[in-house]
Amino acid sequence: MRNIIPIAFILFAACNSKPEANTDTIAAKEDTVTELRYVTKTPLGIPGCYSWTAGHDTATLHLQVKETQVTGNLIYDWSEKDRNTGTLQGVVKDSLIVADYSFQAEGMTSVREVVFKIKGDLLIEGFGDFNTRGDTTKYKNKAKLRFQNDRPFIKGACKE
Repeated sequence: MRNIIPIAFILFAACNSKPEANTDTIAAKEDTVTELRYVTKTPLGIPGCYSWTAGHDTATLHLQVKETQVTGNLIYDWSEKDRNTGTLQGVVKDSLIVADYSFQAEGMTSVREVVFKIKGDLLIEGFGDFNTRGDTTKYKNKAKLRFQNDRPFIKGACKE
């Protein structure tokens, strides 16, 4: 009976003691959660190729997205005007892509701000009042842009 009391005490102490915290495991779990939260900030499915056609006019857009940074190639091929060929660089913010489009037209290089509303597999370009300074055009107020639903860029297969 004398042996039962010390054994019971040892078992009781062992059951009530707290295990040492494994900080490596906790940190790894926190990193994973942080990474998943960060990824969900960028709408998924944006990268790819988009195009629109209106009569003989066409436009193609090939987007790459890394985190919230957007890059790509954009071509407007107007039937009665010079073709605009260039690159864009910008950001994804909420449901919008806001970027600077650097392009060649009529032998000159220009920069024009472009804004696209993301709607599933569609990108709808915004238009509005703008300011031009030198060779660069920027929108006066992005909150007042009009998005033309009649000419959406539709996601499709990339053409080389």
